[in-house]
Amino acid sequence: MNYLCTTMVYLCGMNIKNTVDMKTDFNYTSATSTNHENMSDTLRKYYSSLLEKELNEQQSSWLTASVGSFIMTVMPLPIPDMLRLIAVAFFAFSLWKGKKSGL
Repeated sequence: MNYLCTTMVYLCGMNIKNTVDMKTDFNYTSATSTNHENMSDTLRKYYSSLLEKELNEQQSSWLTASVGSFIMTVMPLPIPDMLRLIAVAFFAFSLWKGKKSGL
């Protein structure tokens, strides 16, 4: 997963700065905790901790879409070629929208 996110960051042209004082409050057990946090907020916090940058919900949504369409594109799944072409197009579109949103 970390490799895929790193690839997404590279493809989007981000410059990640190594900041030591970045405050990330992501708890890896929060998905199973009793505070009933929704999944999109958990993913947003996870992506923020990986990228060392605060993300909003729209940016994390485009990043999730990019990862999903990337997997549909490169993994040897038994899907028709037309669906794979749609996944490639959606991958390019989600990268473009993610970059446009400041990701």
